[in-house]
Amino acid sequence: MEAMTDPSYNGVYNLVAPQFTDQKSFALNYGQSLKRPAFIPTPKWLMTLLLGEMASLLTEGAKITPYRLEQKGFNFKFNHLNKALKDIEEKYQASL
Repeated sequence: MEAMTDPSYNGVYNLVAPQFTDQKSFALNYGQSLKRPAFIPTPKWLMTLLLGEMASLLTEGAKITPYRLEQKGFNFKFNHLNKALKDIEEKYQASL
């Protein structure tokens, strides 16, 4: 919310978490949060055949950092994917 009201936040910011996560790690963490297995890997060769170079965004992940946010001292609520997914799961369970 601060970035929306503070005029010193101008220009382009990467709205990503500070921890880089590749597809495999995301799938494993997401599977754990759903209490489901995540053991079938993304077929990289098939993704490359279908999407060409863009397949690396899905299979390896984009290596983007929130550099400008970090320079502003932005406080991330979740620094790690598994904590964010756990919070989502807890809120979902509480809503049932």
